[in-house]
Amino acid sequence: MMEKPIVIAYDSRTGNVEWFAKQLGYPVKPVTDFEGEMDEQVFLVTHTFGRGSVPKNTQAFLDRYAGNTIGVCVSGDNRWGSLFALAGDKIRLEYEIPLVRKLDLRGYPSDIEAVKKWIQEWMKNNETKRMEEMLCQQK
Repeated sequence: MMEKPIVIAYDSRTGNVEWFAKQLGYPVKPVTDFEGEMDEQVFLVTHTFGRGSVPKNTQAFLDRYAGNTIGVCVSGDNRWGSLFALAGDKIRLEYEIPLVRKLDLRGYPSDIEAVKKWIQEWMKNNETKRMEEMLCQQK
């Protein structure tokens, strides 16, 4: 059984999110480019719109592909205080997708490393689960 590939889906308004997505070392694709059935597992990088809203393109993507989305990180401006990257909290609650990181604008090198590590751990844990399922099926 082949591991499903990881793709970084992004929704970028100013370019910060796109830049961050490209630093993660996986294929990247704007959320508006996904169509039809999806075989990939997706990590989503998006932004907060206005006063804490989830961008419409991100919502449309999640309404269709939340089941393929393994995690999310959200960009914002920390000067917004309690509204900082609030879209991430909303996505976590509404779609039950792990909020991995809130990014200040385009994020920092430590954010890139933390997200890479999280994806690698997810892949490792997912592979272990698949192997256990295969062993159980053989019994």
